[in-house]
Amino acid sequence: MRFVVDSLTSAGPRPENQDAIGLKEFGAANLVVAVADGLGGHAGGRIASMLAVETFVDLASERNVDLQSVALHIHSQIREYQQRSPEIRTMATTLSGAIFRSGLMEFVHCGDTRISVARNAGIRRLTVDHTEAQRLLSSGAITKAQFEDYPRKNILESALGIKGEPKIDAGSFPLMLGDRFFFSSDGFHNKIPLRELFVLTSKVRTPQAVIKILSDKMALRNADDNYSIATVFVVG
Repeated sequence: MRFVVDSLTSAGPRPENQDAIGLKEFGAANLVVAVADGLGGHAGGRIASMLAVETFVDLASERNVDLQSVALHIHSQIREYQQRSPEIRTMATTLSGAIFRSGLMEFVHCGDTRISVARNAGIRRLTVDHTEAQRLLSSGAITKAQFEDYPRKNILESALGIKGEPKIDAGSFPLMLGDRFFFSSDGFHNKIPLRELFVLTSKVRTPQAVIKILSDKMALRNADDNYSIATVFVVG
């Protein structure tokens, strides 16, 4: 079992891209992937997202690493970095990152970046957004229809670098040959929903071809934010 990957990140219409993607192959057939979406004013968001993915890919490739501990370490790093200048005191970032090894993918998640997997004739998300709207939907306080038009849909309730302890989810997923994983920022998945992502990519044979299709599609969707997408194919 091995892993083939490709990715795309774009500033979209914004003057600066505060998204970041990290990729690292290590060992005989192992892979680390991370996507982060920075926030917190000029320059700060970019610093936070780059710090997150660079630290994640370095530490996650170590033997027997605990990914939640890695995420908490990144959170502490950002909090320390904030003290260097008033302009970056509010910087923070989302993070969705994973390690792929033979037979298993382990992941960690904070914020509203996402990890999804397509297998056979279906696709599903492995992460849950840490947003006000998602919390209200999950608790039954709003309906699916209300969720779609919720005015505070993008308000985050957790990110690395916030005051206090961030909410950090972790999990694992057993791998099968033919699995396809997608790591995305909200600038991407707010424009291309999960079912359409599956339809667009289900018959495409390489990650490079997937990224070309998705890049072309995003060019037609009038992106209003930075956007990032990475895809991993599990092959024999």
